[in-house]
Amino acid sequence: MERAAAPLPVGLLQWIADHEHEFRPPVSNRVIWPDGDLMAMVVRGPNARTDFHDDPGDELFLQLRGAIRVDVIEDGEVRERWVREGEIMLVPGHVPHRPLRPAGTWGLVVERRRAAHELDRAFWRGDTCGAVVDEVTFHVTDIEVQLADALCGHAASEERRTCGGCGTVAPVPAEFTGEAPGAARRRAWPRRRRWTPPTRSEPCATASPSPSAPAPTVGPRRSSTCEATRWV
Repeated sequence: MERAAAPLPVGLLQWIADHEHEFRPPVSNRVIWPDGDLMAMVVRGPNARTDFHDDPGDELFLQLRGAIRVDVIEDGEVRERWVREGEIMLVPGHVPHRPLRPAGTWGLVVERRRAAHELDRAFWRGDTCGAVVDEVTFHVTDIEVQLADALCGHAASEERRTCGGCGTVAPVPAEFTGEAPGAARRRAWPRRRRWTPPTRSEPCATASPSPSAPAPTVGPRRSSTCEATRWV
């Protein structure tokens, strides 16, 4: 079986600059490579989310700029995890999580593509009683559109935002404006150590310079059904 050629490296910051205008709430995500077993997404803030996402596979969060909060449900309790600039966080499969991104933040999220039988789940809990108010399951084929559609469908329906147990009506999700504790103290990158070549009896081979890497081919952004939704 013939294997696909490995793509050349991508200048990530330049890629972000080229596609900056394509990130839209409520999720504001953009996939870098349209094909492959892994989905590498750049995600910007702000976002507007009150849902928890249950992914059948692991998700890797790497924060490029600013700090975000990732709420996870452990032992039935919601726990806050702040991921600061330069930090990385692994969320194992089937751990419900809610990434909350303030304005001006940029991150990279890597997750695997779903098998044909796998379903993702997004669900909302009541603020008062903690019961599941609404949920939707879907097979992910286009993460940029499908997750946004799920969030917009919930936000647009007061009936779906009403808890059947306590009767509380959840508001339309608002942009996240939280700030990490100690956010004023920006995390510094580790000091780079100077590399000293080892002593060798034979001369080192000179490596050929790698060719400049063109940006990967990215198709036009697909439209979500909630493009006109106003997120307050």
